[in-house]
Amino acid sequence: MKKDSVHAELEKRHSVEEMESKGFISTSVAPSLASRVKSVEKEMKKDSLHRELDHRSDPSALEERGILRNSDSSVLASRMVELEHNMKKDAVNRGLKERSDMNTLVEAGIQMNPSIAPSIRANVASLERNMKKDQLNRSLSDRPDESVLMEQGKMMGHQMAASLQPTEKKLDMQFKKSSVEQK
Repeated sequence: MKKDSVHAELEKRHSVEEMESKGFISTSVAPSLASRVKSVEKEMKKDSLHRELDHRSDPSALEERGILRNSDSSVLASRMVELEHNMKKDAVNRGLKERSDMNTLVEAGIQMNPSIAPSIRANVASLERNMKKDQLNRSLSDRPDESVLMEQGKMMGHQMAASLQPTEKKLDMQFKKSSVEQK
């Protein structure tokens, strides 16, 4: 009876290949040395950790760099971090709610028309800019000379600043009007 239960348990156990694939046993080291290898690896990790701890920055340096919070209570510090995070999150949500819709941005010339494929948007913008430049050059080349504009009364001349010319024209008209009324 006992023999059968031992035999049944031996049948249930995993094969050597399964144990190797799961990392329970290593074939690179003799079984008699496996425990010693594990203890040496553990000691090496321990030594490495101690070296790192000896060379770590002190808390004041971490506070100066903004990595560690200057607080007596870690609970309070974590609450402060959480509160700052929530405030930033609220600010982003508020900004998203108040942002302009796509049509407004397209009309203002901030965003390109979304119906234009992204791959050709740069070419479209360049083409539109060149068309406006050409239109401006055509308009400038077709404009009348200064003498013609002065004869038509559209330009006062170079005697004063251009910003004062409309005021001069208005005053001149009032003067002429008052002189006609006095006659």
